[in-house]
This record gives sequence, structure tokens and C-alpha cells, in this order.
Amino acid sequence: MILNITNKTNIFTLVFLALISSCLSQTQNQYTIVNVASVYTESVINNDSVSSIDKIKSVENVVAVFSKKKDTVTTYVYDSEHYQGSIGIRKFTSIKTNKNNRFFISEFFRDTVKVSFEEASRIGVNKDIYTVSKPYYSFLKEKILKEGSILHFVSLIKDGYGDYCALFSPLIDYRWTKTRTDVAYKILQVLVTNEDFQSSDGRLNTWKIVYKNDAAKGKYFEKCFLEENKKYKVYKTEYDNERFHVSTTVFSNTKTLLDSVSASWESYGQNMEKYQIDYQKKQTKLDLLKTHENPKNLNEIIKILGEIKTD
Repeated sequence: MILNITNKTNIFTLVFLALISSCLSQTQNQYTIVNVASVYTESVINNDSVSSIDKIKSVENVVAVFSKKKDTVTTYVYDSEHYQGSIGIRKFTSIKTNKNNRFFISEFFRDTVKVSFEEASRIGVNKDIYTVSKPYYSFLKEKILKEGSILHFVSLIKDGYGDYCALFSPLIDYRWTKTRTDVAYKILQVLVTNEDFQSSDGRLNTWKIVYKNDAAKGKYFEKCFLEENKKYKVYKTEYDNERFHVSTTVFSNTKTLLDSVSASWESYGQNMEKYQIDYQKKQTKLDLLKTHENPKNLNEIIKILGEIKTD
């Protein structure tokens, strides 16, 4: 889900420090490559002209290169027609500023997100407050605050109602591990503060989302569990405000732990609708130690993926 992007934090010093940290981490020659292949289709309907534009179904590959601690991630997006070059390259880094705070940096958007662990069971993400179970808080404090894991931070914000979520696309759009989530790791409620869409003076709007079991409900956001069968667990989310409505159905494969997503997006101001299906069909993971240098571009990654036997 793509929401508004804000740019409120001075990023230059943070990026400079993060790049130094990234260079030092690369000397360890230990990193992980994850390649996610998905079938993607999209159609757009312009309600003013009653016209429809259908895109041809394509196979997309999203490659993520994770550092040892997962505090630096570079993603590449390409398809079969652009095999020798990348459609999009994005880099994400993190830096710890004191014992309670860590910044996550999206270099493509030149923006940062501040994550704070100052109160028990409460995690601050910019102006939003996530209240989580005690086991989940302890786990995230270790992974996010101490280790700087971008992957675990993205997992926390995956439901997509924060105005910072789009900064972390495509990381936030896919499953990158085949590890099952501990049932004790739960979000209990979230206090969301973002732009008041009915105001033109930058006024902020604060609203609450309450989680219970596999469901969540708030003023603009709702999540519900639909069904479970032999192959999938199916969830649906609705995000609705004065500007747009997004409906997303997630099919989570109980065996492969890969997600397939069917989504619709309607912009009230533009009188336009968009529909997309993203079927995540394969995940290839490579843990590389010393045998290869950290790949510098997409072509090197494709070569490594072709040379090494995968799991």
C-alpha cells in the first residue's frame, strides 16, 4: 500500500554517517541475497472517459542484498525484458543515534524515519506509537534498536497506514524470509498521527487502531481474517480517507510462507481506479561468506544467482 511521503528530517549528516557504516560492514564479506519472483498485472480505469488500460502480465524479480546484520539493504527490480539492466535501484540504511533511538534511511526518497524505544511495550515511529506485547517489544528492541535490522522494522509497519510506509517500497511489499512469526509477537494498538486530509493548513489528525486476534479496526483502517484452507490464510485490509480508498486481499501460503496480493485503489479527486495482482511465486535465498565480494550491480547479482546452487 502506498501512502503519502513526508520529508521533515535533515538527512544529509545521517546519510553520510550511514554510508561510512555501510562501507565498513561490506569489508566483512558476509551478506545475503534474496530474489523474489512474482507475476504482476495491473489495469487502470479512467471514470471520466470510461476508458480502460490493461497492462500485459509480466514476471518481475525483486532482488534484495542484505548485510550481515540486515542494517543495510539494496534492492533491484527487473523483469525478463530488462535482464541486463535494472528498472529501479533503492538503498536503505540505518544508524543508531543514542541508547533509545535509531533512524532508518530511504536514500531514494532522501528521507528518514525515527524509531524510539523509550517506554516499555511502546515503540515510537515518527509521531506514531505502536503498543506491542512484551515478548515482541523485547524481540524488536534487540533486532531494531541494537542490530538495526531494516527487515524487522519493515515487518512492524507492514500494514501500511503510516505516512512513512511508501519510503520502504519494495521491501514492504514482499516476504523476504521463510521464518514463521512467533504467536507471542503481537501488535496491540497503534496511535496514528498523519495529515488531516480535510484540512489545507497542514493540520494533523490522530486516530487509534486496536488489534485483536487476527483483526484490527480504526477510523480509517480495518483488517479482518477471511478464511484458512489447505493452502492459504486469507486476510483483507481496507484503508479509506477523504482522498482515496485502498482495498487489499493477502493470500499467505501456509507452506511456502509467500504472499500473493490482490489490490484495488481508487482516487476520489482524480476519478480513477487501479487494480493489481501480485502473485509471489518463488523465493531464492543465498547466504554468502567470503567466496564472493559484495555485488556492485544487478549484472553481478544475476551472475551469482546463476552460478550457485540455491535452496
